[in-house]
Amino acid sequence: MSSRQKTLHFRHPLNILEKSHGTHTLDSYSFTQSCYWMTSITPISSIATGHYQTKPGYHIRRPRGKHDWLLIATVAGEGVITYPGSQVRTTDGECILYEPQAYQDYAISPSKGVWEILWAHFLPDSRWLSHIRWTSLTKGVRYLRISNQKLRDDAFNELAAMNRYAKSQHTQSYRLAMNCLERFFVLCTLEFDQQSGLHCDHRIGKALEYLAKHATEPISVARLAAYCAMSPSRFAHAFKEQLGISPMQYAERQRIEQARELLSFSTISITEIAYNLGFSSPYHFSNRFKLHTGCRPSAYRHTTKGISHAAN
Repeated sequence: MSSRQKTLHFRHPLNILEKSHGTHTLDSYSFTQSCYWMTSITPISSIATGHYQTKPGYHIRRPRGKHDWLLIATVAGEGVITYPGSQVRTTDGECILYEPQAYQDYAISPSKGVWEILWAHFLPDSRWLSHIRWTSLTKGVRYLRISNQKLRDDAFNELAAMNRYAKSQHTQSYRLAMNCLERFFVLCTLEFDQQSGLHCDHRIGKALEYLAKHATEPISVARLAAYCAMSPSRFAHAFKEQLGISPMQYAERQRIEQARELLSFSTISITEIAYNLGFSSPYHFSNRFKLHTGCRPSAYRHTTKGISHAAN
């Protein structure tokens, strides 16, 4: 079936297709691309999106990944996700999420004639981290299949709306696109919880709200547990069961994501960022940042400064 014949049942209209072929270079990596660009590439602040109807020969490989997150959601067809030591095939309803600096290698399946994807390069709001707890394939690469058809339709509709807003020219484009992306991740959380049999503990939700409001303040398990009226041991166990990481790991990841945004999109000094985010010193901040990202804050700022988000 040709891309012009295919009908997508999304709430929001999508662009007329434009065919694109050829070899392109992104971030010093060459790749061969043969696909239909279903939207133009529209970098706006910290999000860039697209809807591709890829064709045979489409293959992207970034050994050092990107400085932002990358979401790839398969609408139809089949893609191949390769990572050190293994690979998986992704079909309709399956999503891949790459964390910053994660090894990226994805392509259309050789046995299929098309791989249709919705994608987004973005820097998430630190409060989103509670909604991003998919299955880990390898370090920095996550996977989720949305099996519930109603949830899948709703989630993919949000990505289609995200893409439409991202290419629009009005002043609220960024906020609307990010709002749609956040709703997508919330819907994915419902799917993940159904698959894992988890039921949201309102006390953990209360802790997440507290962390979002007090992210720059000193945090301890005892303090959070007392706020939620739980014993420290019970709270720590319940938190990790719900989110897959400890409370302190979650709090630090929130701060690191906020630091990424400030380094990328502000001129605030690294020293100020360190103290504003609650780190004990710039040295401590630099060490923790490198542990999470693989580079020092100064190197990260230099790499991302002035760089528009590239397309898939």
